[in-house]
Amino acid sequence: MSFLRLTISYVSFINQTESVSLKERKVYLKIGLVSFLVLAVFYIYLSGLIVTKNVAREKYLIALEENSDKLQEMESIFIKNNPGSSFESLLGAGYENPKTLDILKRTSDVAQTHKEFIF
Repeated sequence: MSFLRLTISYVSFINQTESVSLKERKVYLKIGLVSFLVLAVFYIYLSGLIVTKNVAREKYLIALEENSDKLQEMESIFIKNNPGSSFESLLGAGYENPKTLDILKRTSDVAQTHKEFIF
């Protein structure tokens, strides 16, 4: 057999085995469209969820900055009115140092800072 005859027989064999009825094609098309629509709706939902969380985070950051500014003003007024009080005296009186919202700060020398805590 020649190469051309082998190719033609192979192509005709594939075409005979892959024939799908019109009814099955419609079913496959409907399943594909429904699954595509479900995935598209899920994607839109996740995108909207991300956007709303980012907007809420920005709102909270603005409120945090405003409250931090008010707190600093109140601290400065308190320190002006009470000249004997300072941040160290407040810590000594039992007040706690405020946390920094888990913000990581870069250190210049990790080994040196580690030694400072050990000794």
